[in-house]
Amino acid sequence: MNVVLIDGERSMDVAPDFVISALLYRDPSRSEVLVGVRRATPLVRRFPGVVSIPTMGLPADLLPVLAPDLDLANLEIGVFPVRGQPPVEIGRGGYLSNATAYVLENLLARKLGLADALIEARFAGTAHLHAHSFDEVADPLGTNQSRWTIMLNYSIVITAGQDQIAARTNSYVPLIWTSPERLRSAIDAGDALLIDDTLNPFEVCIHGLCLRSIPPITP
Repeated sequence: MNVVLIDGERSMDVAPDFVISALLYRDPSRSEVLVGVRRATPLVRRFPGVVSIPTMGLPADLLPVLAPDLDLANLEIGVFPVRGQPPVEIGRGGYLSNATAYVLENLLARKLGLADALIEARFAGTAHLHAHSFDEVADPLGTNQSRWTIMLNYSIVITAGQDQIAARTNSYVPLIWTSPERLRSAIDAGDALLIDDTLNPFEVCIHGLCLRSIPPITP
Protein backbone atom coordinates (compact mmCIF):
# COMPACT_ATOMS: atom_id res chain seq x y z
CA MET A 1 0.00 0.00 0.00
CA ASN A 2 2.82 2.36 -0.88
CA VAL A 3 1.08 3.87 -3.91
CA VAL A 4 -2.42 5.30 -3.80
CA LEU A 5 -3.96 6.77 -6.91
CA ILE A 6 -6.03 9.92 -6.50
CA ASP A 7 -8.59 10.69 -9.19
CA GLY A 8 -6.72 8.22 -11.38
CA GLU A 9 -3.84 10.68 -11.87
CA ARG A 10 -1.78 11.62 -8.86
CA SER A 11 0.11 9.16 -6.69
CA MET A 12 2.34 9.12 -3.66
CA ASP A 13 5.27 6.95 -2.70
CA VAL A 14 4.79 7.16 1.08
CA ALA A 15 2.32 4.81 2.74
CA PRO A 16 -0.59 6.74 4.28
CA ASP A 17 -1.48 6.59 7.96
CA PHE A 18 -4.39 4.33 8.83
CA VAL A 19 -6.68 5.68 11.55
CA ILE A 20 -10.07 4.87 13.05
CA SER A 21 -12.39 7.40 14.67
CA ALA A 22 -15.32 6.84 17.01
CA LEU A 23 -18.29 9.16 17.33
CA LEU A 24 -19.73 8.18 20.72
CA TYR A 25 -23.38 8.90 21.49
CA ARG A 26 -24.10 9.03 25.22
CA ASP A 27 -27.27 6.95 24.91
CA PRO A 28 -29.75 5.77 22.28
CA SER A 29 -31.42 9.21 22.16
CA ARG A 30 -28.25 10.45 20.39
CA SER A 31 -28.72 13.82 22.07
CA GLU A 32 -25.09 14.12 23.21
CA VAL A 33 -21.74 13.17 21.68
CA LEU A 34 -18.25 13.00 23.16
CA VAL A 35 -15.37 15.25 22.14
CA GLY A 36 -12.03 15.90 23.77
CA VAL A 37 -9.07 18.24 23.53
CA ARG A 38 -6.13 16.15 22.44
CA ARG A 39 -2.89 16.25 24.35
CA ALA A 40 0.48 15.07 23.10
CA THR A 41 1.85 11.84 24.58
CA PRO A 42 5.27 10.21 24.16
CA LEU A 43 3.90 7.91 21.43
CA VAL A 44 1.35 10.26 19.81
CA ARG A 45 2.65 13.80 19.27
CA ARG A 46 0.29 14.95 16.53
CA PHE A 47 -2.64 17.36 16.99
CA PRO A 48 -2.12 18.75 20.53
CA GLY A 49 -4.79 21.25 21.53
CA VAL A 50 -7.22 20.12 18.83
CA VAL A 51 -10.86 19.34 19.63
CA SER A 52 -11.43 15.83 18.32
CA ILE A 53 -13.62 12.80 18.63
CA PRO A 54 -11.60 9.77 19.84
CA THR A 55 -9.21 8.42 17.22
CA MET A 56 -6.46 5.81 17.12
CA GLY A 57 -3.82 4.78 14.59
CA LEU A 58 -3.73 1.16 13.46
CA PRO A 59 -1.29 -1.01 11.50
CA ALA A 60 -2.10 -0.92 7.80
CA ASP A 61 -2.51 -4.69 7.51
CA LEU A 62 -5.77 -4.40 9.48
CA LEU A 63 -7.37 -2.16 6.84
CA PRO A 64 -8.43 -4.99 4.47
CA VAL A 65 -9.81 -6.89 7.48
CA LEU A 66 -11.98 -3.99 8.63
CA ALA A 67 -12.88 -2.64 5.18
CA PRO A 68 -12.46 -5.43 2.61
CA ASP A 69 -14.50 -3.55 -0.03
CA LEU A 70 -12.39 -0.37 0.09
CA ASP A 71 -10.55 0.09 -3.22
CA LEU A 72 -7.12 1.23 -2.08
CA ALA A 73 -5.87 1.63 -5.64
CA ASN A 74 -8.42 4.31 -6.47
CA LEU A 75 -9.16 6.29 -3.34
CA GLU A 76 -10.68 9.73 -3.84
CA ILE A 77 -10.07 12.66 -1.54
CA GLY A 78 -12.96 13.40 0.79
CA VAL A 79 -15.37 11.89 3.28
CA PHE A 80 -17.80 9.33 1.92
CA PRO A 81 -20.81 7.84 3.72
CA VAL A 82 -21.07 4.08 4.16
CA ARG A 83 -24.59 2.71 4.47
CA GLY A 84 -26.12 -0.63 5.26
CA GLN A 85 -23.42 -1.86 7.62
CA PRO A 86 -24.67 -4.32 10.29
CA PRO A 87 -24.34 -3.26 13.93
CA VAL A 88 -21.43 -4.59 15.98
CA GLU A 89 -21.70 -5.30 19.70
CA ILE A 90 -19.18 -3.46 21.86
CA GLY A 91 -18.37 -4.77 25.34
CA ARG A 92 -19.45 -7.93 27.14
CA GLY A 93 -17.18 -10.14 25.09
CA GLY A 94 -18.05 -8.76 21.67
CA TYR A 95 -14.38 -8.45 20.74
CA LEU A 96 -14.04 -12.25 20.66
CA SER A 97 -16.24 -12.64 17.60
CA ASN A 98 -15.62 -9.52 15.54
CA ALA A 99 -12.48 -7.68 14.41
CA THR A 100 -14.26 -4.30 14.39
CA ALA A 101 -15.32 -4.77 18.01
CA TYR A 102 -11.76 -5.76 18.88
CA VAL A 103 -10.18 -2.59 17.49
CA LEU A 104 -12.90 -0.28 18.81
CA GLU A 105 -12.58 -1.75 22.31
CA ASN A 106 -8.83 -1.21 21.99
CA LEU A 107 -9.51 2.47 21.22
CA LEU A 108 -11.91 2.76 24.16
CA ALA A 109 -9.40 1.17 26.52
CA ARG A 110 -6.34 3.10 25.36
CA LYS A 111 -7.81 6.52 24.71
CA LEU A 112 -10.76 6.75 27.13
CA GLY A 113 -9.47 4.67 30.05
CA LEU A 114 -12.24 2.06 29.76
CA ALA A 115 -10.10 -1.07 30.10
CA ASP A 116 -11.45 -2.05 33.52
CA ALA A 117 -15.03 -1.19 32.58
CA LEU A 118 -14.76 -3.43 29.50
CA ILE A 119 -13.12 -6.26 31.42
CA GLU A 120 -15.80 -6.13 34.11
CA ALA A 121 -18.69 -5.85 31.59
CA ARG A 122 -19.66 -2.39 32.89
CA PHE A 123 -19.57 -0.77 29.45
CA ALA A 124 -21.51 -1.74 26.33
CA GLY A 125 -22.79 -0.31 23.09
CA THR A 126 -23.47 -0.91 19.43
CA ALA A 127 -21.23 0.35 16.63
CA HIS A 128 -21.33 0.66 12.89
CA LEU A 129 -19.10 2.05 10.15
CA HIS A 130 -20.73 5.23 8.87
CA ALA A 131 -18.00 6.68 6.60
CA HIS A 132 -14.52 6.35 5.21
CA SER A 133 -12.20 9.29 4.62
CA PHE A 134 -9.01 10.06 2.74
CA ASP A 135 -7.06 13.31 2.71
CA GLU A 136 -3.77 14.98 3.48
CA VAL A 137 -3.95 16.05 7.12
CA ALA A 138 -1.91 18.97 8.44
CA ASP A 139 -0.61 19.27 12.01
CA PRO A 140 0.18 22.98 12.48
CA LEU A 141 0.16 22.92 16.30
CA GLY A 142 2.24 19.77 16.72
CA THR A 143 4.76 18.19 14.37
CA ASN A 144 4.03 20.69 11.56
CA GLN A 145 4.02 17.75 9.15
CA SER A 146 1.21 16.84 6.75
CA ARG A 147 0.45 13.17 6.28
CA TRP A 148 -1.91 11.36 3.94
CA THR A 149 -4.49 9.57 6.07
CA ILE A 150 -7.05 6.85 5.47
CA MET A 151 -9.69 6.94 8.19
CA LEU A 152 -12.55 4.57 8.96
CA ASN A 153 -15.26 6.49 10.80
CA TYR A 154 -17.44 4.60 13.29
CA SER A 155 -20.45 5.56 15.38
CA ILE A 156 -20.96 3.97 18.80
CA VAL A 157 -24.27 4.24 20.66
CA ILE A 158 -23.56 3.58 24.33
CA THR A 159 -26.14 1.35 26.03
CA ALA A 160 -24.43 0.90 29.42
CA GLY A 161 -21.57 2.49 31.32
CA GLN A 162 -21.81 6.12 30.22
CA ASP A 163 -20.66 7.12 33.70
CA GLN A 164 -17.45 5.11 33.26
CA ILE A 165 -16.01 7.77 30.91
CA ALA A 166 -13.88 10.18 32.95
CA ALA A 167 -13.62 13.93 32.45
CA ARG A 168 -9.97 13.55 31.41
CA THR A 169 -7.53 10.85 30.31
CA ASN A 170 -3.89 10.80 29.30
CA SER A 171 -5.01 11.38 25.69
CA TYR A 172 -7.77 14.02 26.13
CA VAL A 173 -8.05 16.92 28.57
CA PRO A 174 -10.88 17.67 28.99
CA LEU A 175 -13.50 15.26 27.65
CA ILE A 176 -16.82 17.00 27.01
CA TRP A 177 -20.34 15.83 26.28
CA THR A 178 -22.10 18.20 23.90
CA SER A 179 -25.09 18.17 21.58
CA PRO A 180 -24.50 17.25 17.93
CA GLU A 181 -26.03 20.61 16.96
CA ARG A 182 -23.64 22.57 19.15
CA LEU A 183 -20.69 20.57 17.86
CA ARG A 184 -21.75 21.22 14.26
CA SER A 185 -22.04 24.95 14.97
CA ALA A 186 -18.56 24.97 16.53
CA ILE A 187 -17.08 23.12 13.55
CA ASP A 188 -18.75 25.44 11.03
CA ALA A 189 -17.59 28.55 12.93
CA GLY A 190 -14.13 27.18 13.72
CA ASP A 191 -14.74 28.18 17.34
CA ALA A 192 -14.10 25.56 20.05
CA LEU A 193 -15.49 27.91 22.70
CA LEU A 194 -18.99 27.29 21.37
CA ILE A 195 -18.64 23.83 22.94
CA ASP A 196 -17.10 24.99 26.22
CA ASP A 197 -16.41 28.65 26.92
CA THR A 198 -13.85 27.74 29.61
CA LEU A 199 -11.40 26.46 26.97
CA ASN A 200 -8.37 28.62 26.30
CA PRO A 201 -8.79 30.17 22.82
CA PHE A 202 -5.02 30.60 22.51
CA GLU A 203 -4.35 26.89 23.12
CA VAL A 204 -7.34 25.09 21.62
CA CYS A 205 -8.65 24.88 18.05
CA ILE A 206 -11.28 22.80 16.28
CA HIS A 207 -10.64 21.12 12.93
CA GLY A 208 -9.68 17.78 11.47
CA LEU A 209 -10.66 14.87 9.28
CA CYS A 210 -12.44 13.06 12.12
CA LEU A 211 -14.81 16.00 12.65
CA ARG A 212 -15.52 16.25 8.93
CA SER A 213 -16.78 12.67 9.11
CA ILE A 214 -19.59 13.48 11.54
CA PRO A 215 -23.04 13.09 9.95
CA PRO A 216 -24.48 14.76 7.94
CA ILE A 217 -21.55 14.10 5.63
CA THR A 218 -20.84 16.12 2.51
CA PRO A 219 -18.17 14.43 0.30
